[in-house]
Amino acid sequence: MLEAHPWPGNIRELKNVVERAVHRSEGGQVGVEAIDFDPFRRPGEQVTQTGPTSGVAPVDPPAVPGRSTLPSSLPEAVARLEIEALRGALLATRHHQRNAAALLGLSYHQFRGLYRKHAAQLEE
Repeated sequence: MLEAHPWPGNIRELKNVVERAVHRSEGGQVGVEAIDFDPFRRPGEQVTQTGPTSGVAPVDPPAVPGRSTLPSSLPEAVARLEIEALRGALLATRHHQRNAAALLGLSYHQFRGLYRKHAAQLEE
């Protein structure tokens, strides 16, 4: 099984699999009786497939409460979050930028950088 496995993680994956097998074995003179290629399987959990041909089952992404779809990209989501935080802080501090920066846990210069970055969207 060890020789037939493709080892996508290279030597580190091989080392981890061997260490995990030794750790999970009963010890003594018996040695390692089973090799488990799945690092996330708990000891004693039932194995449905064994060997190098066992694939990883596709996992559905966890449901996010109150949101049906994910944003189209991470940078877009970050920009949206930054704009919402800037707007909220500016409203809470009645547009006093130094106080808004403190409210967000930013230095004044960090706040100004974000403000300049999103100035067009903040004026809408």
